[in-house]
Amino acid sequence: MKCTKKPGVILIAAAVICLMTACGVNGTERETDFLNPVEEESSRRSENDVVQSTEPESTEQESTEPEPTEGSNEEESPEDAQEPSKDVTPGNGSVDLSNVATETTALEPAALGQWIQSTAHSYDSDQEETVYWRIVDITSDCQEDIDRYHGEKNHYYVFDPLEDEDLAYRIATYEVYYPKDFPTGDRGIFSPDITLHARNPKGGGIKYKGVSYIGLGSCYEIAEKQEIFAGDVYVGKVLYVMINDDVEYVFAYSHKNVEGEYIDDYAAIK
Repeated sequence: MKCTKKPGVILIAAAVICLMTACGVNGTERETDFLNPVEEESSRRSENDVVQSTEPESTEQESTEPEPTEGSNEEESPEDAQEPSKDVTPGNGSVDLSNVATETTALEPAALGQWIQSTAHSYDSDQEETVYWRIVDITSDCQEDIDRYHGEKNHYYVFDPLEDEDLAYRIATYEVYYPKDFPTGDRGIFSPDITLHARNPKGGGIKYKGVSYIGLGSCYEIAEKQEIFAGDVYVGKVLYVMINDDVEYVFAYSHKNVEGEYIDDYAAIK
């Protein structure tokens, strides 16, 4: 996919694959650079480069937080965070937290469809609050969603066809349940999506045919806009590039816990 500038849009589209060859210690390496979306054209994040090598390498996930917007600080009566909203009917049925995962690791992730107890920042309380999220579906049937996203007036990215036959687009559908006591004002929850990343559970790059792909798995939110309030479920969709075959990876959500420490939640793809 090529970096395409969309005139009139503040955030510039940027999901790019540029193929090149370079001589490495173990022979010839193919290097693929991904350019992530940026707020200004001159700003790029080099740590998201994708490198193919015969030796696994490690990457660090940069954690970012969205800018808050002004909203009401209206207080809401607290309720039990474990109690699902009876009025919520998300894409895969009602919210059932009876099997919620409270601790996950890369090697022991939550199952596909299993809720994970987590946190998200509330700009009304200005602290981390309890939420629940899960992966509900993964598909390679992406073109309809890509076309729908490109047709939106204010879309930020342009996703061109991939030139490397070993790579393919994937879409993961996920849900975030905001309990009825999640602090929010009358404008709803600011930025209800969460930042996901596909990772090798054993560390390093995504391995395929003896090659370690470093940097694959950056996720781009392409879900339709939704007004979300306490007690609602946000249904998100992230587009990402992955090996066009059955490879091992998990989804990670990096966030702060209620103590303000950065932690990761992990969800399986099966």
